[in-house]
This record gives sequence, structure tokens and C-alpha cells, in this order.
Amino acid sequence: MIDIDVYTPSRLSHEVLERRHIGRGTELSLLEKNILRFCDGEAARHLYFFGPRGSGKSHLLALTEKRLRAGIEEAGVELVVLPEDIAEQNRAHRLLRRVDEFASTRWDDVEGPRRVLFFEGLDRQLRSLSVAEQRKLRAALFRDGRPTLLIATGIGLSQQLTDPEAAFFGALSVHRLDCLDDEKAEHILEAAAGENIGTRDPKWPARRRTLIDLAGGSPRTLVAMGAVSDLNPTEDASARLLKVMHLFTAHYQLNFRDLPPAGQRIVEVLAEAKGPMTPTSIARILDESPSAVSVVCNRLTGDGALRRRSEGRSTYYRLPEPLFRYWLEYRNAQWDRTRVGLLSHLLEALYEPSEMADLWFSSREGILRQAATEAIQRDQKAGDEARKKWRRALEALAFRADWDEVPGLLDRMTDLPEPWRGPLVAADVSLGVASSDFLEGLRRDARIGDDALAAALLDCRLENRTNVVSKASFVRFIKRVDAARRQGHWAFDHGAKGLLDLQLALLDWLRQSARGKRPWKLTHREKSTLARLPWIRTIFLERGSHRLDPPLLTPADILEVGLERALTDQPHLMQIAHSARSSGLFRETLAGFDGSRRVIWPNRDVAEPALAPEELCAVIAAQMQSPSAGWATTWIGSVAAASEPSFTLVADAIRHTVLSDDARVLRIASLLVLGLRAPERLQELRDRAGDATLSEELAAASKMAANLRGDDEHLHPELERFRRLIQVETDVGDKDV
Repeated sequence: MIDIDVYTPSRLSHEVLERRHIGRGTELSLLEKNILRFCDGEAARHLYFFGPRGSGKSHLLALTEKRLRAGIEEAGVELVVLPEDIAEQNRAHRLLRRVDEFASTRWDDVEGPRRVLFFEGLDRQLRSLSVAEQRKLRAALFRDGRPTLLIATGIGLSQQLTDPEAAFFGALSVHRLDCLDDEKAEHILEAAAGENIGTRDPKWPARRRTLIDLAGGSPRTLVAMGAVSDLNPTEDASARLLKVMHLFTAHYQLNFRDLPPAGQRIVEVLAEAKGPMTPTSIARILDESPSAVSVVCNRLTGDGALRRRSEGRSTYYRLPEPLFRYWLEYRNAQWDRTRVGLLSHLLEALYEPSEMADLWFSSREGILRQAATEAIQRDQKAGDEARKKWRRALEALAFRADWDEVPGLLDRMTDLPEPWRGPLVAADVSLGVASSDFLEGLRRDARIGDDALAAALLDCRLENRTNVVSKASFVRFIKRVDAARRQGHWAFDHGAKGLLDLQLALLDWLRQSARGKRPWKLTHREKSTLARLPWIRTIFLERGSHRLDPPLLTPADILEVGLERALTDQPHLMQIAHSARSSGLFRETLAGFDGSRRVIWPNRDVAEPALAPEELCAVIAAQMQSPSAGWATTWIGSVAAASEPSFTLVADAIRHTVLSDDARVLRIASLLVLGLRAPERLQELRDRAGDATLSEELAAASKMAANLRGDDEHLHPELERFRRLIQVETDVGDKDV
């Protein structure tokens, strides 16, 4: 149970209210000035302060009452405070009767003293009154009775206050209580946390910034966070915030219910969103018109329920208080599930990625482990740190040949986020293990055995404990993997982190076996088996740099067995074909190419495209189907020597593509090379491009190429160096042709 009162500031002492009063100086000054002038006999200027629950309305009135009550009573004026939590009334006279319960004189006593009325929740009471009853209430407050100064508060600007036909329209001066800025929020948090909080909580300076962000400028949330920290300075920060969330359940429920139905639906969408959203995006989810959603968002922003940010012509909305968003996400779940979900979000907010990974690893069981697991699965950096920590722990156990803790560590593989191949990492760690018992323990574990590739690698390791792989063992390895592939147990793609390292280590064994003697080779059938294994085949296509250590596979071996229809390693094969200058493999791989789904990275080690210009033009045209792959123009220099049909293929692709800003500089540089080698082709591309998204880059490259081709002796030294370099490459290229 938390003994903290954040809902009724009127119960707090004057000293505490003063200490927590930060950031409402303008509003407080306006209140005091109006009240004192009214006490001096001037006409009443009625005020209405509005903002979301927890924005400081009650605190403002409570502090004003503590400061001025004595002076008001000395002036012969009665001060009446009507709290917010009274039942809604549907008759004006009943509402006035409730006011009398908190006053020393009756409302209809026209001979009584002048009166200052603090009226909390005016908007809620007005919604319960009919138009006729609202007019009666206004007449009683401002016309028929004794002189009264009305100081009212509310959640928002309701129709009863903004409609020109409404009874209270124009009767009060309206003032919105905005969320506090970071500087004022820090003052409130420090005041609520008490003196010497930095000494009592050594981590306070590091956590303070996060607590301010989570509060979203809400004074009530800041006070609660500070008060909980004051009571439990040595408790973990996430546990403190869970207490605040539990304390605020009723508060957040009321906040949500205060919203209109359309506003509630919008807030639910924003609570589930990963970031700010535009009205159009919200409308698409809600199946509403963007204009209708925009109107509601504007109203919610005016009431302080949303925050707005503009970028160019687009407007983005978000919830101002992250803690409220977390509560919305889990409000309908059971409390145990709610605690896990909320705690996982709080861990993300409070801890660095490495700290989250440490917390996950050190928490063996219970809610904290569940929350930390959710956090590392959402946060990519924390997930990476957790993977590293898991691997380092397994390596330490392997080094000591300590098997006792390994099963528990393997149990935690499923906690780690995808893409994650824990069995493969375990097999990779086994490469440096000398203990046979440890290796056999890994191989017998069902979690390792379920991964066909990891099991095959471990078998290979067990058969070759001297770190020298024999041909027979290697052949058994590729046959096992091929059998798993044919049975549908092959589960590897580019995202399976760690496999390439394993293959490289396996290749190192292969190289070691060749020291001091002739390296063994694969038979035709064995090569055919290896050539059918996606990704593994690419490793053994690339390796082998001299005649004594040739690659186990060649492009001809791949072509002989044929390529499957779904090429998971297609981009890598095309890159290898480019480097090896294998037009046959390049064409075969390109035949099934889908540029909208895959990206082919050009080999940076090859200065000039080694393949026929027509083939590279086909790659460029296919890649331009994808906005994220616009860098394909880095090969566009090949257009200079392309045939007319291939050139037309590229020109049409440029005219119809929609490119992002990614690699824009690379594209201009490549187009510049084309402009220096074949200016007429660059100009033809410009003519055909029209208003395409690449037209500006074509124009920039054309202008730069013209400058470089000229006789300008005052070029920037780097541009002059670039011109000489291109001229040399062009001369060499001409000789080759």
C-alpha cells in the first residue's frame, strides 16, 4: 500500500503545496490579481482553467486558497470551495443547494457578503444540465444573487462553453494548462523526491531524465514518481514505477472515460502505434474520413489529451504521457500479465541496452525475467547485447569444460529475439572445445539435435577432434545437410546470424588439412551435393586464392546441377558471378530475379563491371523496381557500351522508377562517370527520363560532367584529380575494347 495523496491537494499543508508549485506562475498571478481586485470592490472577472486530469488545476486552486483565504475573509468576502467529486445534478437549484453545503450562508441570501466561488468540474456539471437549466444557473451566479466571482476548472472546452448559443458562452475568461516543459518538470520531480535524493539514491541523476520523459509533463505523475522515490530511495526504479502505475489505475480510467467516443477510438490507435501518426493513417485504421479524424484530433489537442507536431504539410499526433499509453496497452489484461507488460516497457525506458541484457541474464525466474525477455525482444540493441552475453557465457563454460550449467543456459535460447539460431551458435562455440564430454553433451541435447545444420556441424567436430578435417568427414557433413534439405528440415536464410562464421571456421579446418601435402578434392558426385546447398555453396565458391588451395566449387559446378526456383542466396551468387566473370552463372541466376524483393550488392573489389553491358543493364532495370534499391545506378557506367535494346531497357526503368534518397550521392557519381565516358548517352537518358524522380540527379551529373570536360583551369583540386582519374580509366577502357 502506498501512502501518497496525489488526488486531493487541498489536504496538503501550505508548505508542501508551495514546494511543489512550479511552472504555473502566470496562472497563479492572474488568480490572485482577480480575487484581490474583486475583494477591493471591483467588478468580477470570471476565470475558467482547463486541462487533462493531473495537469495541476486542483493544485492551483488549493495553493490560491491557502495563500489568500485569510485576506479574503478580512475583506468581508466569503470563500466557497466546491470540490470536483460531487454527483452531477440535472437541476440548477439542486446544484446551488450543493454549493450551500460548503458555504456559511445560503445562496439565495441576497444580503449576504460578496462571494468567491472555486468551482471544480464545471464542464461536467454543465453537461448534465439542459439549456434552460444552464440559463437559470448563469442568472443565479451572475445576475440575480449577490456579487460572485467564479473561478472554475474543467477537463476541456465543452460545447456548453464554446457554442455561441450556449448560456455560458463568453461568460468566463478561458485559460489552458499546458504540459510542463522539461526544466519545470525537473523542479517538481526534485521537490517531490525530497532533500538529498541524489545521495539516498546513487542512480538518481541517471534515472531522472527518463522519469521526466515518462511523465510527459504531467504534474500529478511527476509528484507521484518523486514521492515514491522519496519513500523507497533504494528500491529498483522499475519497481517504483510499477507502484505509480498501480496507484494511477483509477486516474487513467477517468482520463480515458473523459474523452468523447471518437476520441477514445483515436487514443486507442495511438496507444498501439510505434510512433506519432497522421490523421490519414489513423482514419485508415478506424475506417473514418481523414477530415473527421483531423477535427477530433484538433479538439483533443486543444484539451491537452494529444500533442501535435508539424512536418511540412503533414501533422503528427501522439499521446503526451508514455505511462498512460502503457496503461492503455495492458488495461484489459490480467494483473500478472499487465505487470509483465508494463515492467517491460519501463525497463526499456530506464535501462541502457547492455543493462537490459544484464538484467535478463541475471533474472532466472519470475516476472522480472518475463519483462526483461519482452524488452530485449522489442529493442534490437538490447537483443544484440543479450545474444552476446549468452554466447560469452557458453564460451566460458566451454573453456572450463563445465557442463552442469549448460542445460539451463540452453533453456534460455528461446528467450532471445529472432533472427537467432542458438543451436548454430552453440555449434560455433564448440569449435574451440577440447573436452569430448562437453562436445558429446551438446550433441545429445535435443535442442541442438532439432537443428539439422548444427547437429551436422557438431558431428563433424566430434569426428575431427584434432582440428583437421578429413575428406570423409566433410563429405558426411554435406550429405547430412543435403538430406535435411530434401526432407524439408533446411531452415537457413540470410538472416541466420552466425552460419557464415561457422562455414569459415570449417573452411579453416579444410585448409589446415592441406598443409604439407596435396589438398584433397571432391568427386563429381560430391561436388554436385555441395552445389545444391544454398549459402554453404557460396562460401566454397569464393574461397581458394592460389593453385595449391583451389575452391572446392566453380561456377561450372553450380550450372551443371542447375539452380532451384527459389534462390535464397541469389544476390550472393550474382555477386560471385560478377567477381568470377562467369556470364553463364550470372545469366542463369538473373533468369529468376525479382528486383522488388531482393537486392544485389555490386562487388566493390571489382573496379569495372566484368560482365557484358547487356547483362548489367538487365540488373539495373530490375533493381529499379524497388525504391530501396536505387543504388543500382552505381553500375550505370556500363550503359556507355550497351546495345540500343539494353539502353532502352534502362531508360524505361529510370522513367518509371520511384527512388528514395538512399545512395543519392552514389547515383550522381555514377551518372557523372557515364557523362564523362559517353555524354551523348547521358543526354539521351535525360531526354527520355522526362519528369522522373531521377531527372534532378541526371541534370546535376550532366552539369558536372560538362564542367569537367571543359578547359576550366580553376577547378577545385579534388575535381581536377577526379577528372584525371576518369580520363585515365576511360583511356584504359578504350584500349581494352
